[in-house]
Amino acid sequence: NHTYVQISEPLFRFSTDALMFAFRYSGEQYALSPVAKMMGLRGGSGKGLSGLDGAAQAGMIRDEVGRLNPNERDCIIARYSVTKDGLQAKINLIPLAASALPTGMHSRRMVDQLVQRYFGKKMAIAELSESFGIERRTMHNRWLDIAKRLRETEDRAGIMIHDRLVSSGLVE
Repeated sequence: NHTYVQISEPLFRFSTDALMFAFRYSGEQYALSPVAKMMGLRGGSGKGLSGLDGAAQAGMIRDEVGRLNPNERDCIIARYSVTKDGLQAKINLIPLAASALPTGMHSRRMVDQLVQRYFGKKMAIAELSESFGIERRTMHNRWLDIAKRLRETEDRAGIMIHDRLVSSGLVE
């Protein structure tokens, strides 16, 4: 269990805010120049963090995510990351998603598409069923099985990361 030194109160009220910040923080966010400050421009994350301070805070949050079990970690990264890390996390979740399906042969590509759908990619069940030559009702049932498994894992991950972020002093 890591404890980070806090100069003031935690910057994040909710763990979801901390996760969005950590996985969307760009190393290219720098402190405002004196001229920009005089002009009243805003920069950074909206949390008063930019440059190395912001990168450090994002890194501490990501470190806590990295300490989760692989499936829970991948659910958090898949939900919040907008980089190739998020895509890799979704790929890592394919075996977990496939394990929710009844025994038999399942197209890895189909399971991948349903994982992508769970994490927000727009695609209709009708399109998927046509694309994979599976009856619409069967595809819908497979979607429900995969969505349930991923939701259970993501819910567990949310509880675990919330507890870690609170105990480390990163979140209220």
